[in-house]
Amino acid sequence: MKTTAKQKSFVVALMLSATLAVQASIPTTYPTGSGISIGYSGGHVTYGYATNGDVIPDYSSAGYSGGGVVIPNPPVTTTLNPDGQDDTVRIQNAINSIAAMPVGANGFRGVLMLNAGVYYITNPITIGTSGIVIRGAGSGTSGTILRRTTDNEDAITIDNGGGLKSQVGSTLNITTTYVPVGATYFALDSVSGLSVGDTISISRNPTKAWILQLPEPQTNRAYGVSWDRTITEIDSNRIRVDAPVNQAIETQWGGGTVFKYTWASRLTNCGVEDIRADAPGDNTDSLGNTDGNFITFNHCMNCWVRRCYNDKMRGHTVRFTGSKWCTA
Repeated sequence: MKTTAKQKSFVVALMLSATLAVQASIPTTYPTGSGISIGYSGGHVTYGYATNGDVIPDYSSAGYSGGGVVIPNPPVTTTLNPDGQDDTVRIQNAINSIAAMPVGANGFRGVLMLNAGVYYITNPITIGTSGIVIRGAGSGTSGTILRRTTDNEDAITIDNGGGLKSQVGSTLNITTTYVPVGATYFALDSVSGLSVGDTISISRNPTKAWILQLPEPQTNRAYGVSWDRTITEIDSNRIRVDAPVNQAIETQWGGGTVFKYTWASRLTNCGVEDIRADAPGDNTDSLGNTDGNFITFNHCMNCWVRRCYNDKMRGHTVRFTGSKWCTA
């Protein structure tokens, strides 16, 4: 079919429009409105902004692989049954054997299946290598039960014992006077050394004067907070990140900083599924609650817990520290 000059001009205009859309710059101001609100319209959540730009943060990037991704279901590689004795060593040895396996194309080493029954443990079961999943036969009373018999500890710990993030380059200062709650972009005093795709740590560093304004200030606490983010766009001295900040960053109250980091040893693709945990008799109170915790994740990324049950242990059910993109 023959193309007319008018059609060619239209195609060129479309191509130019698409190019401009890709190269759209990061704004130098923030949207504002008459008040913070949340609604639903046309199949999407809608947000109303405050006069200073604050908005309810968009949490759609939270969870496994940054949200919107189905949690994997890797196949079972090893199976155990309870033996009525102390099962700690048997379970840990099975995990250690999986840890020695290579990582498959699916990103996993293997899955330890704990068939139904009560497994007695005297120490936390530990995963210290990426790509390992512990799966039970259900978190009901007839499913898989991890029963702690000693000490106020975790039932399961996912931790490689160290390997913290390493800073790369200089610490940079946020120069935007007011970065609103829910914002995903701001200006820096320099973007030297930064690239799209870099992982960065954003810190809010409140002053003592800010702390003294709190209803119950404790001046011996820093009240600082940090966010683990990825750079998605750089424009002049401004950067955009993959998820919002959850507190305002204000120059008058200490401002904020950014630094690039690497974290090669961070654990990934570890999960706990369909398991119940309890610790009967461990410092039981009048309500039947006991000491103990269920699951702790330290320095992890893209990990999860699902369909698990903490039976009256008054410690935490699931705790994530130094972790990102995890689902519980």
